[in-house]
Amino acid sequence: MDAGVAIAQVEAAPRAEFARPYAPSVIDRLIYRIDRLPGHGWWFYPALIGVFIAWIHGWLWATGVRPVGTFEPAALTYVFYPAFALAAIHFLDRAGNAAMAAFRPALDLSDAEIERRRYELLTLPAGRTVWLVFAVGILIGIAVVGTQAPDSLALFGRTMTESLIVMLPFGIAGYTGFAALIWHTIRQLRGVAALHREARLNLYDAGPIYAFSGLTMRTGLVWITVGYYSLTVSGAFVTVNPVALPLSIANFVFAAACFVLPLYGLHGRLVIEKNRLLHEASQRVTAMTTELYERVDGRQLTGVKEVSDALAGVVSTREQVMKLPTWPWPPRAIGQFVTALVLPIVIFVVTQLVGQQIRH
Repeated sequence: MDAGVAIAQVEAAPRAEFARPYAPSVIDRLIYRIDRLPGHGWWFYPALIGVFIAWIHGWLWATGVRPVGTFEPAALTYVFYPAFALAAIHFLDRAGNAAMAAFRPALDLSDAEIERRRYELLTLPAGRTVWLVFAVGILIGIAVVGTQAPDSLALFGRTMTESLIVMLPFGIAGYTGFAALIWHTIRQLRGVAALHREARLNLYDAGPIYAFSGLTMRTGLVWITVGYYSLTVSGAFVTVNPVALPLSIANFVFAAACFVLPLYGLHGRLVIEKNRLLHEASQRVTAMTTELYERVDGRQLTGVKEVSDALAGVVSTREQVMKLPTWPWPPRAIGQFVTALVLPIVIFVVTQLVGQQIRH
């Protein structure tokens, strides 16, 4: 099988043949190879962080910036981001694959068309866009590293040149990875919204309705993790950097948008469908009520029990329709996500305030 086929195409279950609309990006090709490692390659990402930490400390020890054998906590500021961005794309591709399987019953499409939609949901296209994304990440990485405070630079070298040799490659790699993750996130969640527009809605079948809520929640949590890590572990560097700080705060706004916006359009369609079902149920309630009154008023008591039972049935049906969901998130999901979004921010603000009081 071609190494560029998306994660969904390497699952054990056979897939229908389809014509790929575009070639996969270099990112997808890399993740494909990682996913084929034992355990889907999840061990690769912490191992990569370990290699990065070892490389930085080898440099610090060799240049005499730090005594041999000592650990520099500031190294964690930069080594996390490149590995996490790649792992997040891998993770969200697998989550998207599972969501697509749950959503399948809502799509009146052939197997080949389904596989095409799956491919588009999970695969970034090769071409100029990916290189443009990388270029943006490189520029941001250079801007962030170039605006670091002198005290921060001194942690990695005796001169600015020595510091940049250590910091610049990781700054570029980290922000390039996150530029790719932003592109992946926007493209994937736009795909979710497009699939919802194609769907045949059945309010009695909540599986497809909730299918992509897990993906949007996981996507939001990915960006919450990035923001929280930036403001805590990397806080000494981020909070004093005029480029990195706004980007870190924007992670939380982006996380909320990832959770809400891709599914909000489906909410509107569900409301319309529920209103249609309620209208039909109410018409039947009105018809059976009229029938019952006519029989009673005309003393035509034969069949009244059947009409009364039918009326009770349609009333019960209308009550069931009124309980059908119109929000494409399971119960408690919104509360859980809001807690995950707000709690880290509250903890960070409180710790900063406490720290200021202690220093004063």
